[in-house]
Amino acid sequence: MSIQEIQHGIFENKSQIILQLMQVFLVGFAIGMTRVVIPGLADAEFNLGKQQFLLLTSFVVVFGVVKVVMNLLAGRLSDQYGRKRVLIAGWIVAIPMPFMILYAPNWNWIMASTLLLGINQGLCWSMTINSKLDLARSNQKGLVSGINEFSGYVAIAGVATAYIVNLIGARQGLFIFGIVVIVLGLFSSIFYIKETMPWAKLHQRGESLMA
Repeated sequence: MSIQEIQHGIFENKSQIILQLMQVFLVGFAIGMTRVVIPGLADAEFNLGKQQFLLLTSFVVVFGVVKVVMNLLAGRLSDQYGRKRVLIAGWIVAIPMPFMILYAPNWNWIMASTLLLGINQGLCWSMTINSKLDLARSNQKGLVSGINEFSGYVAIAGVATAYIVNLIGARQGLFIFGIVVIVLGLFSSIFYIKETMPWAKLHQRGESLMA
């Protein structure tokens, strides 16, 4: 794609903006469903009721630390390899998660799956916001960031997962729901999401001319 063909703006790139918002929605699903199911697993599956607070705290800490580190690395990786490749890598990392939770013999497997979740969230969330900022005009970046946060924190994931878990069980419900979310995220990122580095470079070129 030549520079002449690139246009910044939410309306001008509405199809890609919508696809990126769908990615954010799926990323939100991935974290939402684990937050609903993991507390129940700690008690019902692993008999950790008395230690539940400590274990759930460790779950949150591991996830948070890994996500923060990946957020820091994601920008550098995306500048080197492109937004799309990093987004795809984030979904690939998530593939083992549903299987690890389904077959987990102990809590350590759950913690390991949490580590993968943190990597997934750090890479995918960062790329969805970076890509939309690339596509938007400079005066639309605040709006884009707000829309991105709204899409990611919609609580439907928790409701849907809870309903499925009540029907077929915690592990099986999370496995099915997780596989669907990850496959949709990976498939759409490979076949429908565009690389937005050309838009980012045009932003940089404009800033250089203004300096």
